[in-house]
Amino acid sequence: MTFHRRVRLQARRARRQMVRNGELLTLTEFGERLAIKQSQVIRMLATGCLFAIDVDGIAYIPAILADPVVSRKRLQSICRILAPAPEDCRLGYLTTRWGNLDGRAPLEVISDGRGYRRLREMARAYAAEWSRTTVSIRVVIGKSMVPTPVYVSSAEADPRENLWRRARKAVEEGGYSVLTAEPNVAQAAVSIQRTDVAAGNGVEEAGLKLRIRNSVASVRVEVDGFPPKSKQFRLAAVESIASIVLFILTTLAEEDGVLTMGSGKKRCARLS
Repeated sequence: MTFHRRVRLQARRARRQMVRNGELLTLTEFGERLAIKQSQVIRMLATGCLFAIDVDGIAYIPAILADPVVSRKRLQSICRILAPAPEDCRLGYLTTRWGNLDGRAPLEVISDGRGYRRLREMARAYAAEWSRTTVSIRVVIGKSMVPTPVYVSSAEADPRENLWRRARKAVEEGGYSVLTAEPNVAQAAVSIQRTDVAAGNGVEEAGLKLRIRNSVASVRVEVDGFPPKSKQFRLAAVESIASIVLFILTTLAEEDGVLTMGSGKKRCARLS
């Protein structure tokens, strides 16, 4: 038996034990615990206010999410923040003592106003670790597009954050450039990709096609799920193609604030 298979089997046994111990509840049991309908539980799962863990093909909700001592409103808010992380990891985060929370677990600090604010900040940082945004730039030198990127940069960022802000953050953090002395670039192509760290798969979210002439960048903006559009950007003094792309991304972040993916601001259904 391989090491990874042994770990998976141990995790499966541990989850089955949690079901036997009552640490994991079926959707029906969870609804009964909070005296709400199962349809309401399903809506709360859909908005990220709750999360479920699969055990042998059945969805179970951690019993700690129904703890009567903990503020449900605050706990559900933290669950929404943690949504980019895999469900098992969300449970692990909520039940682990963290140094950045003064050695306490999230459920131990959630009732304290200052501790809750700190918890939200740390939970956002944890959630961002599960998604990476990468910006890569290819350029035309002479009459041919260079087949490999001349610049690549990545940053951990919550996938629900505005697309352009995530891409700007990636470039701001600095990347790897293969050009030691950059030539005069008149054309370039920019790819913005989001990678799910847990699944290890990536998807291209957007692309920019640039033509630069006389301090003006003509850009074709292509975003998955949106019709393409063309924009022009007047350039000030810039030193590299990366700085041009950063300027364009910054402008798009200010103009196109609606390009977000997710449900980070959705409210939970009220508990009766």
